[in-house]
Amino acid sequence: MADDFWRGRFKASYRFMRVDRRTGLETGRVGNITGGTITRNQDTSVYETANIDYVGSLDIGTDLLRVYLDAESTNGNDSRTVALGTFLVSTPSIEIDGAKRSGTADLYGRLRELADDDFDTAYQVDAGENAVAKAAAIARAAGLTVVADPSTYTLTVPWTFGVSGGSDSVSDKLSAINKLLDAAGFNAAYTDPMGRVIMSRYTAQEKRPLVWDFAEGDGCHVLPQATDELDRLAISNVVHVDYTTQESSVRGTAVDDDPDSEWSTVSVGRRIVKSYSYSSLPEGTTADQAQALANTKALELLKSARSILRRVTFTTMYVPVNVGDAHGFKSSTLKINRRYAVRKIDISLKAGCPMKIESRNFGEV
Repeated sequence: MADDFWRGRFKASYRFMRVDRRTGLETGRVGNITGGTITRNQDTSVYETANIDYVGSLDIGTDLLRVYLDAESTNGNDSRTVALGTFLVSTPSIEIDGAKRSGTADLYGRLRELADDDFDTAYQVDAGENAVAKAAAIARAAGLTVVADPSTYTLTVPWTFGVSGGSDSVSDKLSAINKLLDAAGFNAAYTDPMGRVIMSRYTAQEKRPLVWDFAEGDGCHVLPQATDELDRLAISNVVHVDYTTQESSVRGTAVDDDPDSEWSTVSVGRRIVKSYSYSSLPEGTTADQAQALANTKALELLKSARSILRRVTFTTMYVPVNVGDAHGFKSSTLKINRRYAVRKIDISLKAGCPMKIESRNFGEV
């Protein structure tokens, strides 16, 4: 159930707290930060970045910085506190004007710690081991807190990370984690506002519950400007799926050549191909079964590959919507009445805590 507090008017202020990396406890308030922007993007591996402006100096050593929104209704009768993110801090530039010092600091979500790290020696995940459990173990060993959905998926062949040349070779621990999660049918790892690593099972957009309805009228804080886009070149009409294991390889293909289909090779007049690679097959799969599996997967992905059909970009005052969430968007001005899923959010740390949201529509033309 959506919190109706956010449909009313509120005053926004921000708190910046120092967080001890070892204990995870907040140890004090940082008071010289004047503003900034937080970005969450599901198409970037680190997921969260930010920048903040400050006066004086900003040196919190190896500690983390946590950002809170403190919102109070304009009548003073109600309030909410929301964590907006927990970050690593870098201070690349300081401007000096006589006695005045100011700067802008770059911030990164805690997945940056995994992206910056690699295995010192070969790290093997054996056949029969749980892929999600191993992904969580890698993150926990790096000192991060993990919240993972349960999974029974196990590898059918061993994977080795941390060495070059193999088909499972990756450049860092975050890539290894996301490779394991992808095999299990999970989303790529992301961080929640408290800095915990979330490993969640993938759910098709149309099956996700709507967390918010953006609609013109009372209680709508969406600004009157928005952009509605249709990206035709992103819609593939041929999909290849390659399953490659130590024993064999097989390619599955699905082609939309239906003249009645708006996106087919016939209607578009050319092939637009997308390819996907996997390195695990169910144990005991025969060659014929592998081919059938690859073809079935290709057909499934051909349908889902048409997901980035429409995109809407708009700005709203803060509402509790996150990347990956499904929401409605209804605008008589733009003639839009569709279901979307959030791809990217830019949060500005200023009055009203405005959020610029880019969302994509999955499958509705």
